[in-house]
Amino acid sequence: MHTCHSLINQLAAANIDRQGTLLVHSSMKSIGEVDGGADTVLAALSEYMQEGLLVLPTHTWSYINADNPKFYVESSPSCVGILPELFRGATVLFVLITRHIP
Repeated sequence: MHTCHSLINQLAAANIDRQGTLLVHSSMKSIGEVDGGADTVLAALSEYMQEGLLVLPTHTWSYINADNPKFYVESSPSCVGILPELFRGATVLFVLITRHIP
């Protein structure tokens, strides 16, 4: 079972630059069992990348349609999993949500 500490160790073993940019497309199912679940994964990523830039795309396309044509930064939920949704709503972290820039 993964822990916050073991996840951080794996990030370090992968030689991911703590001061660089880490773009995460995630799947909790692919990560496997984690003590504390998605909150622990997000905590590990955030702690490891505290001197860099952590990016989790929060795609919202499935919620924007003719009946709901507007995107709301604060409340339009992510449609790609629990980690981006937790990240989007994080209050402990400084989370910057931007419009997609082509």
